[in-house]
Amino acid sequence: MSAKRKIPVSDVGFFPGKVKHSNEIMVFLGEGYFVQRTAHECQPIIDRRKLKLTEQLEALKSTKERDEKLQETLLKEDDSKTKWTDDGLLDIREDYEEAKAVVLESQENDSEDDDFNTQL
Repeated sequence: MSAKRKIPVSDVGFFPGKVKHSNEIMVFLGEGYFVQRTAHECQPIIDRRKLKLTEQLEALKSTKERDEKLQETLLKEDDSKTKWTDDGLLDIREDYEEAKAVVLESQENDSEDDDFNTQL
């Protein structure tokens, strides 16, 4: 015999009712679709969903750890050229002379390649 209970209709809404078929469960498939299953048929679905959530949680934990290690590494460097902005962005600055030397080297390498191509 089923007892009268409060049946949830939302997170905060309940109404009085009776549970008649306790072994029939509506399983959410996505996109607003549900299917009726027994409690025994629902167990593999629950296990798959738990496994997927566990995998997603582990992936998030590893991403969080990687980001924390990266941030620690960047904060350990006592370099005035690298600073975190108030927006949480990493501001990297290079000296003008250093950048100019790199550009000049790449231009020299390009001109050597051009000479080699004309010789062929």
